[in-house]
Amino acid sequence: MKTVHVAGGGEDEEEVEVEEEPLGADGEESSAANDLHSAHPSAYEQPHITKPQPAKGGGDLLDLLDDIAAPAAPAPTNSGPAVKKLQIVTPEVGLGVFISAAMVKNPLTGQLSLEMDVGNATATPVQSLAIQLNKNAFGFAPASPQISLAKAVSNGSSVSFSLPLTLAPQMVNPQDTSLNIQSAVKNVATNAVFYFIIPVAMEVLFKATPMDVQSFAAAWKAFDESAEVAVVVPDLPTVDIEVIKQKLAAKDVMFVFKRDIPGQVGQVSVFFSVTLVTNMVFYVELKFKAGLNVCKVVVRSQSKVHSEMCKATVAKLVL
Repeated sequence: MKTVHVAGGGEDEEEVEVEEEPLGADGEESSAANDLHSAHPSAYEQPHITKPQPAKGGGDLLDLLDDIAAPAAPAPTNSGPAVKKLQIVTPEVGLGVFISAAMVKNPLTGQLSLEMDVGNATATPVQSLAIQLNKNAFGFAPASPQISLAKAVSNGSSVSFSLPLTLAPQMVNPQDTSLNIQSAVKNVATNAVFYFIIPVAMEVLFKATPMDVQSFAAAWKAFDESAEVAVVVPDLPTVDIEVIKQKLAAKDVMFVFKRDIPGQVGQVSVFFSVTLVTNMVFYVELKFKAGLNVCKVVVRSQSKVHSEMCKATVAKLVL
């Protein structure tokens, strides 16, 4: 442990003590990069499943939605912000219904939502659906289970829908260690129920909460090294730290300070804080080495399981 001068975000230099490990000559063990696939968008591709078993400790999706009635009359629903959506339900899995979606946060109101494009590959128009989520790591739940599309979706067409999400304590499954939510949808017109996975975009839970250098350093040192998780992110589109800071700031990952690693020429650490809307805090370090197009993401927090999720999310955001 060494005492060093660090430059904060617009603050005067301060002295803090931070434990450091340098990157290796090749940017850390190459095997560490294998963990990155969990953060890559390809990890969010729709699994070919029909009835996922509920996660241990979660609710039962196998008999849900039977008592949800169709809404009396569909009301037009404006879609949310334009975002890149991934296909989470194929026509085969959805029994003719196909869905692309993305989990987002409104930057002005903080409202969480699942932005959906609902399509139809059957002869029967689709206008009303009902959705239920299994218990999950963060307690995501739909604000309402009923999905009333703005217009009937005929064969070969699709319509957008914004599903508001809430965080409900009774929907938290402490044993769920994934960034996925087991889900089910009922097609009200046919009573067909299909099952699928919604990928969790953990960054929608981040809230902008600045942290001063001394508070960060004290918290960082309070964690044992065995509590930290790390991954090397290869093939970065840029290693310009200012660009990366701006990219992370756009997702409420807050810059704290930057410092050169003592005794390691060309190596620098950049520290960030991440605070969830649930007030859980993560302490994040990005390590860079001159000449290498990689960085090492290190995360410490009170929960190693949640640190793994934060690690995967930050690794995704820097790509």
